[in-house]
Amino acid sequence: MNNKLKKWIDMELGRVSGDKTDAKIRASLTKHNPSEISRRRKQIAYNHIGSFGWINEKLIRIYTDSSIPANQRDSYMSSVESGIGYVLDELELDFKIELIGVDNIVDNYIKDAMQENLLNPSEVAKQAKFEVYRDSTKGGIPHADVILSNKNLNTYLWGWCTDLSGCMVIGYSHSPNTLRKIAKHETTHLLGNRHHHGDSRFFEDAKECGYEYVKECVGNPSCKYEKICPQCFDSIVAGFLNAEKSKGIKFFK
Repeated sequence: MNNKLKKWIDMELGRVSGDKTDAKIRASLTKHNPSEISRRRKQIAYNHIGSFGWINEKLIRIYTDSSIPANQRDSYMSSVESGIGYVLDELELDFKIELIGVDNIVDNYIKDAMQENLLNPSEVAKQAKFEVYRDSTKGGIPHADVILSNKNLNTYLWGWCTDLSGCMVIGYSHSPNTLRKIAKHETTHLLGNRHHHGDSRFFEDAKECGYEYVKECVGNPSCKYEKICPQCFDSIVAGFLNAEKSKGIKFFK
């Protein structure tokens, strides 16, 4: 651990002293080249995951709607689980994934969110945010919803996600490998990474903080790539370090 990185962890994330910084988290932050790490105020500002209640129980549930043929549902969910699991493992986040499958409530979300034969994922998210399954007063627990459908999205994208309500929607029919890549990309959004930091719109901020340009990242919206880049990795880790401090919940393994 070099002094610059130790100081950044302790000062920027509000830690009082180095001995209060968890060793595993410290190791996670140094997984990529420590020499690239300088100051990260702008990176941290992109990740407000700690303000969202759905993360408190560290649970992600995967559903399908009834538009997906019964003999394909398990394959769909397994591919998406693999993509989500890759990102969680890479970041060493201690989240559980549950495969639920078809649910009448989810089918109703889809039905109510259809607009001119296209699925509006933001309408699905609005409904999921206040569902009874998340309401602790009605026996529910906080969690994120991942909803798979054969419907085309009105965003004309393969997938859509919001960290605000903890909801991911993947539409249309894809091969298992494509589903896995889409899930990887959308999971970076679910975990608070609003944009790939190598994106030309945001790279100047990343460059100012000591990063080199990286195109090959699961955060890239092309969904072509397999690995997560250093700046997106560090942004998500920083967000959950802040969440641990503010919530008093341990999110890392």
